[in-house]
Amino acid sequence: MFKLASSFFSMALAPVPAPASDRVFAVPELLEAILSQVDKTDLLVNMQRVSKHWKKVIEGSPKFQKALFFLASSGSPTPHKRYLKNLRLASVVQPFFSVDLLAGGLSDDKRFSHIWMRDIVWHLDSDIKPKWLVEDASWRNMYVSQPPIKRLHWQIQREDQESYGLSLPGTVAELEFPGGLRMGDYYDLILGTRGTHKVIWPSPTGKVHAGDDMDDEARWLYYERRRAHEQHAIMIKQLVSPEEDNPDPRRDDYWNPQDLQRYHKNLRMVKGLDVKMTDGDVSWRYNWLGNDSASGMRLFLHAAQKFIPDDVYYY
Repeated sequence: MFKLASSFFSMALAPVPAPASDRVFAVPELLEAILSQVDKTDLLVNMQRVSKHWKKVIEGSPKFQKALFFLASSGSPTPHKRYLKNLRLASVVQPFFSVDLLAGGLSDDKRFSHIWMRDIVWHLDSDIKPKWLVEDASWRNMYVSQPPIKRLHWQIQREDQESYGLSLPGTVAELEFPGGLRMGDYYDLILGTRGTHKVIWPSPTGKVHAGDDMDDEARWLYYERRRAHEQHAIMIKQLVSPEEDNPDPRRDDYWNPQDLQRYHKNLRMVKGLDVKMTDGDVSWRYNWLGNDSASGMRLFLHAAQKFIPDDVYYY
């Protein structure tokens, strides 16, 4: 009788086998295979909240990290090789990606887009803005494309600079991100500089067309556009115009202000336009600015960030 009771007591204390589904999910390889069928937005936003184990599997999977744009895919983009834009980010800040988002998750590339503060305000509504501006938010570490784009070609035109009738930018610069351009850097550089920004991504067709009968200015602009395409760089054309002292909305309300001087390590070139008038003839060329990357970056930021009051009229 005592043996029977003891045996029954031991059976009662024996652990109950876990359900088959739990045993499957406990195997990282099987869980990865199952999650491969999940929409990538759910994978990024929801699946990692299920448990620490699921989060660990997703973060430890090179396949998932590449699909979520956190880990660089193999290979390098070329002028003739198609790249993928980060459409999950584009769905929040569409103008940064020069794309129209269509039904069914499809997209249509645009030749260019303009980034205006009113568009940023419209996209970052009251529900999205607090999540977007969380310190160390995950989107900051996402690549803007796969394979990652690594260069920005930047042109600054200021309305307080004498142009002598030229349509050329007063300052040009190139920034390189050897590990790939991440959204946090891209966003900070745009929000941390004044005016409006025209964004031109590398041509997906592999071609940059030249116009007929180009003069020297048009030829320079064409070759700069072609060179940006050949280097697979995003071109930023910034226009700095007069503005109010306290505009509403303020740029600082839509980003966590950063000291952009830190990007001097990414600066590969910065030049300023030198224009001369001689006997009615205009001549121009671009000269290097700064003695090193730190001083060059200060001069670049001076052009990109200097305030133009709205009650002063220029040329």
